[in-house]
Amino acid sequence: MDAVILAGGRGKRLGFQNKALLELQGRSFLERILLQLTEFDQVFLSTNDAGIAAGYQVIAVNDVFKDCGPLGGLHAALKKSAAGWLFAISCDTPLFQRELAEYLRQYISAEYDAIIAVSRDGRVQPLCGFYQHALASLIEEQILAGNYRMLDLLSKIKVKYVSLAYSMFPDKILHNINAYKDYWELKRELEGPPVIAVCGGKNSGKTTLLAGIIPLLSAKGLRIAAIKHDGHDFDPDVPNTDSYRLRTAGAAKVAIYSSQRSMIAMEQSTSPQQLLPHFQDIDLVLLEGGKDSLYPKIEILRRDNSSELVSNKVNLIAICTDFPVASPLARFALEDYPEISEFIFAYVTNKIDKDACNCYSNYKF
Repeated sequence: MDAVILAGGRGKRLGFQNKALLELQGRSFLERILLQLTEFDQVFLSTNDAGIAAGYQVIAVNDVFKDCGPLGGLHAALKKSAAGWLFAISCDTPLFQRELAEYLRQYISAEYDAIIAVSRDGRVQPLCGFYQHALASLIEEQILAGNYRMLDLLSKIKVKYVSLAYSMFPDKILHNINAYKDYWELKRELEGPPVIAVCGGKNSGKTTLLAGIIPLLSAKGLRIAAIKHDGHDFDPDVPNTDSYRLRTAGAAKVAIYSSQRSMIAMEQSTSPQQLLPHFQDIDLVLLEGGKDSLYPKIEILRRDNSSELVSNKVNLIAICTDFPVASPLARFALEDYPEISEFIFAYVTNKIDKDACNCYSNYKF
């Protein structure tokens, strides 16, 4: 049995970005799915960009009939494969697991032309199922007739529909990513919100820069959280307030709330990583400080008091400065908040190549 990953879509709702290359937990969608298909004899990749197959144990196939959607990709893979059955899975289902393919495989028999998963809401999932090799000619006839609908193909053949309702598999295993909103929600759920540290020397203007870019990032629809590091001990309550009295009386944790806001003060040390679980509904965390962290960092260089880099330079992605700096990094004027915000937005939404980010000398939007 062979398999095909269908990655021929143009990703219109993702800014024409190839969904197969989106990353989740450090791996692209393509790599995540390939790791689940190692038991198949051959794995094909239906794509308009054969270059994305480079470095992977996968055979890129071009559509025989162009612009026919998933049906064209399925047809091309069936024509290329010599196996009796072909398993098809869409590239935009990054939570897919090999056990689901094994589960569907149990239903294969000569009685059926296709074995197709059905989610608990009754939706047929034609891009997660097995197809007989002999269907290639029927699919070709349908394409030549100008009909590219997968569901219309299923209506013409003998299909075993396998509902996930009678299995251990949650519907989320077939959750597909069609828009940035879907992608962001999944990343937040599995990885927590992205973090960017704004660092620099003492009095370099970190708070000022953050106060300048937060409104602009919020205007783009991002929910922003800010974490400030203080190298010295600090008092979380104003002396003589009730919360201050309760904390100094010995309470390990004190919470105060109103109809507009809340705050928790704890008598224990912590780290940004320990605070992140409180920000699962946030799109981006901006860390003030963190020069020694491993988070992506933007460093401020100010002629008067911080003309030398102080960060550990691991994942340093940009410099904000008021004097010329020779560096391959993206560089911005200290108060150019619109361009800094655009850069951060592009970075956290994967609209720029993060691996090549340290080579940007003059980032243009």
